[in-house]
Amino acid sequence: MMLSFFMFILLYPEAAAAAAAAAAAAETAAAVVAAAVAVGGVVVVGGVVVAAVVVVAVVVAVVGVVVVAAAAVAAAAAVAVAVAAAAAAAAAVAAVAAVVVVVVVLVVVVIVVVVAVVVVVGGGRAAAAAAGAATTTATTAAAAAAAETAAAAAVAAEEEEEQQQQQQEQQQQQQQQQQQQQEQQQQQQQQQKKEY
Repeated sequence: MMLSFFMFILLYPEAAAAAAAAAAAAETAAAVVAAAVAVGGVVVVGGVVVAAVVVVAVVVAVVGVVVVAAAAVAAAAAVAVAVAAAAAAAAAVAAVAAVVVVVVVLVVVVIVVVVAVVVVVGGGRAAAAAAGAATTTATTAAAAAAAETAAAAAVAAEEEEEQQQQQQEQQQQQQQQQQQQQEQQQQQQQQQKKEY
């Protein structure tokens, strides 16, 4: 779980910044605890003597809010990445389709030119028939190759989309785990407040 959390922070700069803020808040809490121990368990805030445990609970609550905000920002970033990946996959499929169309048009033009040259130069039906058979074979092969290329592009786009969905699901699971940890921390804080 800790490894997933660090990978999560490395993938999203917003989460890293929030984690840094949380670490700073934790250091502040440690300083508050040290000061409280030095003065006998209390802290002076604005001229008012406050129990150290209350101040620490407030600081920890602020840290929890920062972590939750970071998780929300990261979730929004994950959704944006998934949308961009889907748009890129659609653009790739469209580009492959355009290439296939261009190839088919070029093949047709070549067939027309070859048949015309054979008819004009040879002047015979046998030569024209042979040229037609050859061009038909070439057309079939080109169409098959274009179809294979389009199919491969479609499969690659589907695989890319599946990978993006899996990554999004993993990120959602990590976010849920973080929320559960946050709820547990809040429950522990409430119990500590009740005890004091």
